[in-house]
Amino acid sequence: MLPSKFGVKYTMRIVTRTSEKELAMRRAADLISREVVELTANLVRIGRGGGRPQDIERQLRELLRGVDAFRSAASHGPEPEVYADGLRHAWDRTDVRSGDDDVDEFHYAEKRVVRGALQVFASRLLGQNTQIQTGHNEMFDGIIEIEHLREKNRARMRSPLLPIDSARGRSKAVKPRSRKR
Repeated sequence: MLPSKFGVKYTMRIVTRTSEKELAMRRAADLISREVVELTANLVRIGRGGGRPQDIERQLRELLRGVDAFRSAASHGPEPEVYADGLRHAWDRTDVRSGDDDVDEFHYAEKRVVRGALQVFASRLLGQNTQIQTGHNEMFDGIIEIEHLREKNRARMRSPLLPIDSARGRSKAVKPRSRKR
């Protein structure tokens, strides 16, 4: 009940098309996605020599708590996309465009290197030689693209007609000055 200045009390009801069941499923799916991301990040860090192995059990329990909550709300387990969406969205957040084509090309090439390296890492864990080669190809294609972009940037920096615009850190074209007589 909400009070009013005239002494009349009002009742406010929130009307939504989303049922309690759907809300519970969405909350459980969010928990699953979040825990898959945390667990995966920790496992990758452990694989490279860091991470927190002591957190694995807690992270697995939280993940299973989300699965149980989803199953309770939906009467079935989560769809495969629920597990994958968290990782995909976390990865896609790195795709923010800067507005500078050179920077965006560099980030895309860098992402190819990382994707290839992750493919190599996962494939080596499972002994999948064909997939290891696929990861190497993607990784080295990204490295070649980075080298190409760096060389293009160095050439632009060396050009006498393209001084650096110190405010933006980029080269800008300048017309040569005419000689005074």
